[in-house]
Amino acid sequence: MESGAKKKQRILAPKLRNFSSVGILSITLEVPELENVLIKLNGWFWNMDWIYRKKLYRLFTDMLSGLGNAKNLTFDLNSIEALSAADFLASLPSPFCNLKIVKLPLKYKESSISTDLRNYLLGSSPRATIVTTLPQIMPMPVSVTSQNVGLGEPLANPTVELVDSQGAGNDCASSSREKKDFGLWQGYEVNSEFVVLLDLIMKRYPETFEHFITKNKKLCTMRLNMLCTSVNAFTTTTMTEIDAEMITEYRTLFGDLQRSFNIKWLVSRLNYIEQFHFSQNELHAIDSSIDDAKSKLLVLQNLRTEKMTKMQEAFGTMGTNLVSTAGYIGDDLLPSP
Repeated sequence: MESGAKKKQRILAPKLRNFSSVGILSITLEVPELENVLIKLNGWFWNMDWIYRKKLYRLFTDMLSGLGNAKNLTFDLNSIEALSAADFLASLPSPFCNLKIVKLPLKYKESSISTDLRNYLLGSSPRATIVTTLPQIMPMPVSVTSQNVGLGEPLANPTVELVDSQGAGNDCASSSREKKDFGLWQGYEVNSEFVVLLDLIMKRYPETFEHFITKNKKLCTMRLNMLCTSVNAFTTTTMTEIDAEMITEYRTLFGDLQRSFNIKWLVSRLNYIEQFHFSQNELHAIDSSIDDAKSKLLVLQNLRTEKMTKMQEAFGTMGTNLVSTAGYIGDDLLPSP
């Protein structure tokens, strides 16, 4: 491990589409159209003392901020767990402005994602989807590897190998990263597609922002984007998708939002949905009981018909007459004089 200040490596690749890294590196990536990013830590992160891991959390998010143009973002188990352990994500805006898919490792459940981590990943890309399986394996020809890391520092001279989308070899042409699509809402820079939504919320529920006062502009932007992402996801959820686990997750999310906003109108709708969902489940249970009773009745009716048939075969018409007329057991036993 070399001593001294570590400089960020600058990667200029306007044709780069796929990027993968193993470890945490100090890099500046300038790629205008980045398709696929694969992040791996391969376990070495957790072998370090807490004081060094805490520093690595910052280095890790700094590295991710340079990958903000990615459309498909894939984590291994160690990398998503490292992000989950970072306790400062709430203060960071989401760097991923073009995101479509976040792929989690198979052993990591989406329900394990905290509100802060969800907002960090999806806050600037509200239409992005979190999945554990992809329709096809994404090619990852670009490799960035950090090895022999000591004391929580990135490798002094990491190896960087680039392959452009046409397979033409190393691509070192100069390029600059696209600027995020921001819009202004009451002096705050937010995702441009959220401006209309915020105006609508202000018009219908102005009490939402009555306590929204803070001196930290960056925090304001993050909280406003978080509000819009949450409202957009909640209002576009169908009744066929809703379940008890999702209701619990929304309740936790809204509880966090209530620290900055008055969202009684959202909580009220969530309570209504929860009660309706519970009543709907009760109705389904009653319908199931009715269906079970009908099935049992049909079985009994068939059993009765089968038994009557056997009685007719065994006792003939006299037995049938005794059953149907409830006559005396001596009927027709003695002839009339």
